[in-house]
Amino acid sequence: MVTVRVGELEWVVAVRALAARRGPAAEARGLYVEDEASRARREAITAARKLEPEPGFGLRGRPTKRDRRMLRKLTGG
Repeated sequence: MVTVRVGELEWVVAVRALAARRGPAAEARGLYVEDEASRARREAITAARKLEPEPGFGLRGRPTKRDRRMLRKLTGG
């Protein structure tokens, strides 16, 4: 069993065999099997992420003169 974590996503796979040479992805997929619970968790996280608003949704564009003054005051610049 091998656990691979990328950010908040996690794959738990059982390695069936090792390849003698580097080959195409289709052959590589035949060498391991992903755990069903791992797949379900990953798909649930992906579905929940799609329902969240886009990160920059509330942004209006360039800061106004007032916004720049507030930023300078906040950062001490």
